[in-house]
Amino acid sequence: MVDEVRRKRPIGSRVDKILGASAIALASGAGVVATSDNAEAAIIFSGVVNIAIPNTNAGVYLNVVTTANGVTPGESPGWDMNPYSFATGDNSFHLWGPTGIGSTARFGTWLRDGGTQYNLAAGTPIGPTGTFFTPGDGSNIAPQLNLNSSDNFLGFRFQNEAAANQTQFGWLQLRMGANTGDRTIVGYAYENTGAAIITAVPEPSALALLATGAAGLFAARRRRQMAVASKPSAV
Repeated sequence: MVDEVRRKRPIGSRVDKILGASAIALASGAGVVATSDNAEAAIIFSGVVNIAIPNTNAGVYLNVVTTANGVTPGESPGWDMNPYSFATGDNSFHLWGPTGIGSTARFGTWLRDGGTQYNLAAGTPIGPTGTFFTPGDGSNIAPQLNLNSSDNFLGFRFQNEAAANQTQFGWLQLRMGANTGDRTIVGYAYENTGAAIITAVPEPSALALLATGAAGLFAARRRRQMAVASKPSAV
């Protein structure tokens, strides 16, 4: 499946990164997402994960780097975010984040666009110049979200434990059903160098383009490597 092909696979070379960024940007109607010249820079996309958000005060805890998730912090060591809702009807949805682990503060904070707006439009930059709210704010953002829709995108920042606790930025896509028992994390992405990332909408057609293009690049690279390996040495 396409999401299995793409899941947690960083885009290695600069050509690969441009392809990946283009596919995601095409889905959002935006231009190509800017990428770094650093060979290690990449947009990490989770794939379509469809993680259910329980209708409880606990919600779901998610570590965006390891993908570990669960209804208690212990099930998701190093968790970065905790969306939750705990009421009947459609008027409850909250965001939480860690306040710190040991002596190192870790961000699980969410971008406010235009003052109080959390639901972001496609093409919104999420990065160091953004305004993020503090974990424990307790804001109910349900009125901002689109019910019976996956057109809900939140911007977040976190500290990546796999990158010396560097502050990094990403977006989270939510599907909101008609009531609090039908809410799902569809997927998420982050930029792994600390640079800004653009909110994007990865529709199935774009994901197919991304997977097909990436597979072609990997195959071409493999053929080149095999050709070099089989070439006779100069005398």
